[in-house]
Amino acid sequence: MGYVKALPAILVLLFLATASAQSPVSPPPAFNITTLLAGFPNFTVLNQLLSSTGVAEEINSRDSLTVLVTTDDVITAYQASNANNTNFNVSNVLLYHVLLQAFGLDDLKSLNAVNATSVTTLLQTTGTVAGNDGELNIYNQPSGIFFGPTVQGYSTNATFVDNITRVDYHISIIQIDQVLTPPPPAPIVLAPSNTRFEMELDKTQKRSSA
Repeated sequence: MGYVKALPAILVLLFLATASAQSPVSPPPAFNITTLLAGFPNFTVLNQLLSSTGVAEEINSRDSLTVLVTTDDVITAYQASNANNTNFNVSNVLLYHVLLQAFGLDDLKSLNAVNATSVTTLLQTTGTVAGNDGELNIYNQPSGIFFGPTVQGYSTNATFVDNITRVDYHISIIQIDQVLTPPPPAPIVLAPSNTRFEMELDKTQKRSSA
């Protein structure tokens, strides 16, 4: 009798073990942006900003990216120049420097040399900018490779400096010579108020209370 009673419990354990074995295990992230940058002391300030803003976590959750980076002196000077800018948002600046495609130097040199190549950034995915303003243009020119806004007037073009590192097709880290300023957030459009309706409603409420 004891054997018969124990049989269902054994079957349950076997079922759980089988189900656990068949459950898919999420693969570990292909890279960690903060770990990659930690090997390059010139990008310490940028690495700290990526961590403190949570942008690093967003980068690590994705695949096939290019991160445009600037050295400590460049990004520190940029922050100082925007100290009194009420519209300055460091998270948006960082998101604007993450391209949703992994480019190595050979990839960049193979881009169209006549027309700019537009690439989506992480900033574009937030939906906080107007239209496609969150995209960046890549210019493959005889004089060099340049990155710039799709909308003129917000930032001058940045120049390719060096290929820092790359993890297969997962992520590429490229140094540029200056910080790119993202476009401002899209203006909030308020629905027009129905003034006539509000006046009639006010009259009705006054008559009801009389």
